[in-house]
Order: sequence, then C-alpha cells, then structure tokens
Amino acid sequence: MPPKNKFTNKDIIDAAFKIVQKKGLDALTARAIALALRSSTKPIYSQIKSMEKLKEAVIHKVYELFFEYAERKITGDSLLDLQLNHIHFAYKEKNFFRCFYYEKYAHIHQQYQGPYGQLWLQKVAGNPRYEKLNDSEKHMLMIKEWIFVHGLADLLTYSTAKEFDAMRNDERMLIDFLRYEFKI
Repeated sequence: MPPKNKFTNKDIIDAAFKIVQKKGLDALTARAIALALRSSTKPIYSQIKSMEKLKEAVIHKVYELFFEYAERKITGDSLLDLQLNHIHFAYKEKNFFRCFYYEKYAHIHQQYQGPYGQLWLQKVAGNPRYEKLNDSEKHMLMIKEWIFVHGLADLLTYSTAKEFDAMRNDERMLIDFLRYEFKI
C-alpha cells in the first residue's frame, strides 16, 4: 500500500498562493510548490488535477483577498474606501493584481463581476449623488469608476513616471484626487 499523502489540497493551494504572491503566476510550477513544501513533486501531482486547476484555485483565492481589501475602512466614506482599497490592493499585492490581467482566466474574472457590482451598489446606497440614477445609469457609472480606479491603480503600481511619486507616497493627496474626480 502506498504511503498516505501528507499534504492536503489546502496545503498545496496555500503554498501556491504564497509563491504567486512573491513571484507571480508565471513562477507557479509543481517544482516550486514541492520546494516550498519540502517535498518531491509526486505528492503534488497526486493531489491536484492539473496545474491549470491549481492556478484557477489560486486566482479564486486572490479574488477573496481582493474582496477582503475592499471592505477595509479608511476614510469612513464607503465608496471612497472601496476605491482606495482597490488601489492599495494593486500597490501592496502587485503579483496578485497582475492575475487580473490573464485573459486565459477570463471565465474566472467574469464570475466576480456580479459580486463586485453588488458590493459597489451596497457602497453607494443612500448616497444622494446616486439616488436619482436609474439602474442602467448606476451600472454605467460603476463601470466608468472601475475603469478609472483600476487604471489609476495600474499607473501607481507599475509606472516609473515621477509624476506619480507624490500620489504613491501621500495618501491624503490620493484621497483628495479621488474626491475631486468623483465629487465625493
């Protein structure tokens, strides 16, 4: 009888998650996981269906972390906090943020569009700026805000342009910028 595998799926996914956090999704290999677990690759391949399924599990876990960030309270304004947390996630979790760009995993990204939309609607509920808008207008505004914030997060995270240094290093400036842009 072969020895029982001492690593669970959770152990393997957790190790994979840490690898992606430090080195990015492209660095995720069975050998890297085995090294992290101080094992051979055999237990990994016996536990997971495929490396693609493992990468998908990691991306789902990245979204879970993204939504945890989204709920953090910073300013007391729930919509502004959502925007800031999107930017913080990008800046603090660069390799996870890059996972949102893999077209190969569009089917996973699409699964989180609805929950993100619901979260956004929850954050704007009761805000006089949004009360007069119909559902279609709210949806369009949410998309525009998401494009702007995601683009800004990308620029602040990856751009080497010195124009973004002040905003990277001064959260007050970033907050003022978002408040001005969205009239919050």
